[in-house]
Amino acid sequence: MKKAFALSLLLLLFLSGCTNAEKPAPEPKIQRSIEGVFSLDQTPEEFLEMLKKEGIELNAHPTPDGRTIERNGYFMYETNEVRVMFSPEERPTFFTVLSPRYATELGLRVGDSEEKMLDLYGHNYFQREGHPEQYGYTVDDLGMGFYIKDSLIFHWSIYIPSEMISSD
Repeated sequence: MKKAFALSLLLLLFLSGCTNAEKPAPEPKIQRSIEGVFSLDQTPEEFLEMLKKEGIELNAHPTPDGRTIERNGYFMYETNEVRVMFSPEERPTFFTVLSPRYATELGLRVGDSEEKMLDLYGHNYFQREGHPEQYGYTVDDLGMGFYIKDSLIFHWSIYIPSEMISSD
């Protein structure tokens, strides 16, 4: 009787997924916006309007409209809290969060631990060769990157991989 009970219990545990085997990490949830304030769907004008609403000032730049001109027609707006790059067609290609003011959808902020990031987003990440401080996740047409310094989140980004400038 004890053997039957033990075998039934093991079968139940196996079927319910409660085993000692490591469970696969869930697919990371990647958002298109940052706390509903900044979005990968905003125009440059909408982004600048949200900066005003949030009380965030642009960093000083050489162009009158606050843009930093990048290559191939891409341009960027920078603040001490967020940074956004737009394509030549004025579509956002990435947002980078530089302060703990804004969190990811799962609650991760600048200053949180690398361990917390791995707990929330899992171990199914990619890293560029020679850059162990960078973790990247992609789901469908969105990407999310975390940059680590001294085992803490230094900054994080959401981006559209197909819109990124090539690094060559």
